[in-house]
Amino acid sequence: MTVDGFEVAFQTNHLSHFLLTKLLMSNLESSAPSRVVVVSSSLHQGRGKGTLQPDLKTSSLDELRKSWSDNPNGMVLYKSSKLANILFAFELNRRLKDRRVTCNALSPGFIPNTGLSRNQGLFGIFFMKYVMAILPFKFIATLEQGATCIEYVATAEELEGIGGNYYAACKEAPTSELAKSEELQSSLWRLSESMIAPYVR
Repeated sequence: MTVDGFEVAFQTNHLSHFLLTKLLMSNLESSAPSRVVVVSSSLHQGRGKGTLQPDLKTSSLDELRKSWSDNPNGMVLYKSSKLANILFAFELNRRLKDRRVTCNALSPGFIPNTGLSRNQGLFGIFFMKYVMAILPFKFIATLEQGATCIEYVATAEELEGIGGNYYAACKEAPTSELAKSEELQSSLWRLSESMIAPYVR
């Protein structure tokens, strides 16, 4: 948990982005047409079974905190934060599209040579940075390939005025069923607003 009382991955990957976007809202509207690009992950889909599925309880902060403590698996918490990214992106787009502000989410691909494995011990760090990075799997991306997808969604002329989508490898891609839930999108938005209220003047 952070000093603010939120789970680390959730605060880092979702809540900080939510707060930054809220603080920039007037700038986004005054400079329209403008875009918000949210970097998520294909892991939001929760491939695997049982306890490996992302889990977001959004009816109250107490319920969400309980879900963090009940399932402290780091990968589940990461997947849940990436699901929150897409829920936020879709809800933001729905709220702002009439003001010519669009929002899309994307997956930059699986990029093993980053600092994401820094808390996985020496073996985990070595495996991710030096072994996974050289294996010839199609799903592994380089930093440059990941950045290309971000640049595409942020600047492509054909995406002007287009929002509420999820992209992977510079193409529109399907999301999980949970990510499509407008009820979950709205409830996460409301809960996130209550979380950042002390930091917004």
